[in-house]
Amino acid sequence: MDFSELVGYLCQSQSTSSGERHAPLFHLRFYNTPDAPSSHFLTSTETSTDLTIFVALETSKTSLRSSSPLPALQLLVRYNQLLFSADRVSCIIDQLTKIVVDAASDPNKPVGALRLLTEKQLRILPDPSIHLNWNKYRGAIHEIFSANANLHPDRPCVIETAVSANHPTRVFTYRHIHESSNVLAHYLVAQGVERGDVIMVYAHRNVDLVVAVMGILKAGGTFSVIGKALFDFLD
Repeated sequence: MDFSELVGYLCQSQSTSSGERHAPLFHLRFYNTPDAPSSHFLTSTETSTDLTIFVALETSKTSLRSSSPLPALQLLVRYNQLLFSADRVSCIIDQLTKIVVDAASDPNKPVGALRLLTEKQLRILPDPSIHLNWNKYRGAIHEIFSANANLHPDRPCVIETAVSANHPTRVFTYRHIHESSNVLAHYLVAQGVERGDVIMVYAHRNVDLVVAVMGILKAGGTFSVIGKALFDFLD
């Protein structure tokens, strides 16, 4: 989803006096402490600002010999607890600190090369470069079924238990299901079913349902099963 659409949905009930399309989701301000406005101004606008970050040089009493060549920065955050949790604000501070340290260590580094992820976050987030062993992918369900049907065509695949004297137990082999689902798959393709199409299946829990599901998968579609109880409810 486009981010502008998401913002528009969240702000569709808002209106602004300045004629803007919608109000911002939240207000964020950065202040350099020496240049910060008066305390009266900050107090009067604190309720309308959701996140305020003050940046200042940390005063140090260390000797010149032991002082760091980089200035020590101090970050002070005031935030709306209804929008931000303490953990989230702590994460923001860690990210800002990392940006400052990385930029100060190499001033010529492009802005786009500065990473936001901290060491703590790297231990939590999955590594996208890890090998996922896709070479061991066995294939889709219907491909695995077809392979098993070719290897063991006469093995029992579906057993319908007897429900009455008129409906005794029936046994269907992998060959039966494989061949029947192939016929259904060819029929669906001939009727115009394309990859990703959703096909409704109305069937009881019997061999017909298994053949229908496997045939739809072989045709490239996806299935949604509805039972007799749903039709009785609609009637």
